[in-house]
Amino acid sequence: MISEEDFTGLIACALEMLPKMRQLSTTTLAKMYVQLSDKVVVELNPFILQYAIKQRLLDPNPPDDMAFHMQLFRYIYPLQNNVAVLNRGFRSDLRTRISDPDTFHDPSPQREEFMPISDEYRLPAGAYWNANSMTIEERRKYYEKCKILISTIEPTKQLLEFPLQGPLGKIMYESVLRGSMGKKPLLHQGTLAYEWIARNKNLAQEMLETAIKERLGSVEDTTTKEDDVPW
Repeated sequence: MISEEDFTGLIACALEMLPKMRQLSTTTLAKMYVQLSDKVVVELNPFILQYAIKQRLLDPNPPDDMAFHMQLFRYIYPLQNNVAVLNRGFRSDLRTRISDPDTFHDPSPQREEFMPISDEYRLPAGAYWNANSMTIEERRKYYEKCKILISTIEPTKQLLEFPLQGPLGKIMYESVLRGSMGKKPLLHQGTLAYEWIARNKNLAQEMLETAIKERLGSVEDTTTKEDDVPW
C-alpha cells in the first residue's frame, strides 16, 4: 500500500530530477493521489514506484504527451494502445523486470491477452491449444459456448460401467475449462466429461464460473500488507 505522503513525495522528487519538467503544486499532487483507484493504492508501494521512476529516468523515448504519473504506470502495468491498464494488476513479468532495476526494460510489448492471436498457437480446424492462447474476446466466446452446452446436459445419477471413469471424467472436464480440449470434442454426448457433468451438474457449473472469473480477469487480487510486493 502507498500513502499520500509517499506517493506525492516521490512524484515531486522525480519531477525535480528530470530536465524540463514542470513542477506541480502540492494541491495538484494531492489530487493525483485522490484520483487513484483503491486497487492501485492498495497494490502499489514506494519500492515499486521508485522502480517506475528509475525506468522513466532511463527511458530514451518517454511518452511526454500524458500525465506524469500515467507515464510511470506504463513501466509496471500492462499496456493497451500504449496506455497503462490499471484494473488488471501488475505486469506478469514485473518481478523479473524489477529484479534488474538498473537496466531499462521496454514497456512497449503488450500483455498477452491484448495481443492478436497468432495462427501458430491454433490447432487444425480452429481449435485452441489452451485458453492462454486466446484473446479476451475469444475466451469470452469459448466460455459462453461451454455455458450453453452445460445447460443442455440433463442430470442423471446413472453409474458408469468402470469406476475410474468418474475421476477421469472430472479431469477431462477440467481440461475443457482450461481450453485445452479444442472445439470439436467439447462436451459432446458420450465423452467422459459429458458423463461426469451429467452426474455433477451443480459442481460443474460452479467450476465453470470459477474458470470464467480467473480467465477473464474478473477476480482482482489485492494485498493489504503495507510495502509488500504482491507476487
